[in-house]
Amino acid sequence: MARSGTRGLSLISSSISRHILRELSEGPKRLDEMWGLSGSPVGTGMPDPDAVETKITPAGEELLFVAFILERWLQNAPKGPLPFGESEAKAVIGALKGGWTSTVLHGLAAEPRTQTELDRATGALNSRSLEFHLKEMQRAELVAARPSDGEGAIYAVTDWLREGIAPLAVAARWERHHAAAETAPIAGLDVEAAFLLTVPMLELPAELSGSCRLVVEIDNVGEHRQAGVTVWVEDGQVASCAVDLQAEADAFAIGPASAWLDAVIEADTHDIRLGGDRELARALLTELHVTLFGIR
Repeated sequence: MARSGTRGLSLISSSISRHILRELSEGPKRLDEMWGLSGSPVGTGMPDPDAVETKITPAGEELLFVAFILERWLQNAPKGPLPFGESEAKAVIGALKGGWTSTVLHGLAAEPRTQTELDRATGALNSRSLEFHLKEMQRAELVAARPSDGEGAIYAVTDWLREGIAPLAVAARWERHHAAAETAPIAGLDVEAAFLLTVPMLELPAELSGSCRLVVEIDNVGEHRQAGVTVWVEDGQVASCAVDLQAEADAFAIGPASAWLDAVIEADTHDIRLGGDRELARALLTELHVTLFGIR
């Protein structure tokens, strides 16, 4: 089953979809104009083109924002920008979605692993599927491999893959706003992987040290729990990050998944509850937003 965020990315991954939404964002279009945007002539038996207008919906407007964040991520590809809609960009998006849906990325989020170790960590894939996803992600430069002393290559996520949490996050929020009944909910496993992948990139003020729990309240059918990580910071640097909400911590930030998405994407922290060393907790929230979305 597709995991949260992947349906939203699929809907906007074609250049035609993005082009049509951009044109509609400038104002309603007649039916004949819409057919022209798609590169097709007006079909026979259709209503009078002058009598039918198409306009963008709130779902379409937010999907354009998903396209913007996805395109910005593609522009930062290791070997140079990948033009939106071209075959190489589609292959990279497919590898990102495949790695996320298969939970291979979840298995690599905490630490580099061999294929055998990943097999044990994920447990849901046969060896052929696991090998396929690893090759696709390696070809897309989402994962890098290096030799090991034992069981084959060791696979590790790249920094570019870590930045790929941004388009997944905005796509997941779009799903929650506009297609919640037809898409997968945000699961605890997704929350933990997203934090494990992004927190190591954070750079905090040098005077900050301490520990902080980042907690997301999951309330889905069949899953009601808290998910997240504890982060240890030394002189502004992330020393470690672990899926351990029982550890003693100097601070905490807690809220529902919807509030966390708004905090990370929009820097809107109103619905996140802070406690303990609030300066440390607030700095972590701020840097999550800045690191993934580049706006202070």
